[in-house]
Amino acid sequence: MAGRQVAAADRQHRERLGRRIAESSQLRGDVGFGEGIDVLAGTVFMTIAIIGTRALSVIGALSVPFFLLMGAYAVRIALTHGSWQRVAAYAGNPHAAAITVGAAITMVISLFVDSGTMTPDFTRWARSPRDAVMATFSAFPFANFLSMLFGALVVAAGVSQNGDFSVVIAQQGGVAVFFAASFMLLNSGSVCSHCLYNAAVGWSHILGKKYRWMALGLGLVGILAAAAGMWNVFITWLSLLGVVVPGIGGTIIAHFLVGRREGAGNPRIAFVSWGIGALLAFAVNLRLPELSTAAVGMAASLVSFVLLARWSSARVMVRRMEEAE
Repeated sequence: MAGRQVAAADRQHRERLGRRIAESSQLRGDVGFGEGIDVLAGTVFMTIAIIGTRALSVIGALSVPFFLLMGAYAVRIALTHGSWQRVAAYAGNPHAAAITVGAAITMVISLFVDSGTMTPDFTRWARSPRDAVMATFSAFPFANFLSMLFGALVVAAGVSQNGDFSVVIAQQGGVAVFFAASFMLLNSGSVCSHCLYNAAVGWSHILGKKYRWMALGLGLVGILAAAAGMWNVFITWLSLLGVVVPGIGGTIIAHFLVGRREGAGNPRIAFVSWGIGALLAFAVNLRLPELSTAAVGMAASLVSFVLLARWSSARVMVRRMEEAE
């Protein structure tokens, strides 16, 4: 219930932003305007991913400072309608349906858990291990917190119901609509193109196909899903990610902890440990919703991988001893 209310409110805000952009572009009355934007933006994002890491680095370099500027501007707008005292006294939305702490933790984790599992695919291009570690530690604790802080401030100040500060900026009218649209294009483009790159790299290795063909195929699937209204089930999608993806993170962490121990490199162990984590997370989601499915899935996969790797290593040692005899 809470997820549907959040999704509905979010959809209303984005439709309002879309109407403002349409009015500014003299496109009133075009029923397919939103779908057209989905197709156009998706094509641009797909092209960026197909070009590769050089294009990704450019859009990333543009989107991050623009995000900071727009976030600060939205907070400034919010504080002109409210005050720091109002923000500090914010007690939540009395009309919103309550969710458990576990569900809230899962939603927060699912916002960045995909990025966590994708990190190695990008940090491998870093100049040194030190640069890779610095980029990772600045991205998650700092950048993720900052984005949530901007959203929390505009909500607490009373100018937004869901923290989408692009709508707050667009509501100023005039040139602000252009900046809000540019912000959404750059911000969404950076996220979508990087995700498509990661997916295309992974599936190209799994299926033995060329990267660019996989980027094209997966990009078309994403465009069709967006035009079909995928945003309407975005909260449900986040919940699914909170069940399925954390186990991948737990498996990666466990593989790092186990190191080069024999058995740790067996891909079947990785798949089995991820499956155990996903199944337990799904069971918790059904039977114990007050707990965090993301935390359970990650912990279960981590422990499963370590135990299975030790068991596999022990089997290898026993086999070698028998062969030596």
